[in-house]
Amino acid sequence: MRKKDSLLVRCLLIISLFSCETEIDLELNDNISKLVVVGEITDQNTPPRVTLSQTAAYSSNQPTPKISGAVVKIIDDFGEIISLPESREKGIYIADDSIQGKIGRSYILQIELPSGKIYTSFPEKLNPVAPIDSLAAEFLTDVPEEDAWFVTVYFNDPPVSIDYYRWKIFINGTFMDRAEDLYSTGFESVLNGEPIDLSFLEFPLEEGDQATVQQLSLTEEAQQFLFEVEVQTKATGGPFDAPVAPIIGNIRNKDDPNDFALGYFFASSVTSESITIK
Repeated sequence: MRKKDSLLVRCLLIISLFSCETEIDLELNDNISKLVVVGEITDQNTPPRVTLSQTAAYSSNQPTPKISGAVVKIIDDFGEIISLPESREKGIYIADDSIQGKIGRSYILQIELPSGKIYTSFPEKLNPVAPIDSLAAEFLTDVPEEDAWFVTVYFNDPPVSIDYYRWKIFINGTFMDRAEDLYSTGFESVLNGEPIDLSFLEFPLEEGDQATVQQLSLTEEAQQFLFEVEVQTKATGGPFDAPVAPIIGNIRNKDDPNDFALGYFFASSVTSESITIK
């Protein structure tokens, strides 16, 4: 990640492991199985979506099993209920296409499993996000092992508040969802009202390629979750490392607060821009 001549050099850019389409597979020991939740509601036309699965045994080579037959709802702070029926794909629950989150509202995810267990998230507020001013492409020859075009996003961090962001990158319509491809950060108050420019050097581009950058808002708690995932990801990964420990998100068993789900339910405002390399 290249931080150019802006105040962004004072910020920590966090490579996160998590996105609404990316499944988190935090494996535990063979005696423990946990609910895994990947969920998000935004203020865009993309309907709210939740994926439910279960951790596999650490020694197992099988993929994590999806959970079918659950009752999934999102409830806002006015008591309005959004139902997410299960799609044709097992374990994936999607609301009606007309459903959009609203800035300033808070949302709770509720999941009733076929076993009768009920899990609920803590309220997530859908905060506004700073609009993207522009995207620019630059041909760089000083990037190790690759001379190519790279995209930079420009925006102004709003004054007064401390804001938390997340970025998603699409290349020629394909979402870049590897662990090293997803980013989040929180900007300190010293950057309020300042122009920010952020270059994505993980994505070398050629002439004719189209890049889309989505900029999303996060709550402080959501950004902290992504930070903890990133720290743990860096601390493991070798062939002799112990299995990663579970990172507690914002979803708990309604009747047993010690029974937590893995993953997180996000609420985000989204702005996006695209550029074609010419």
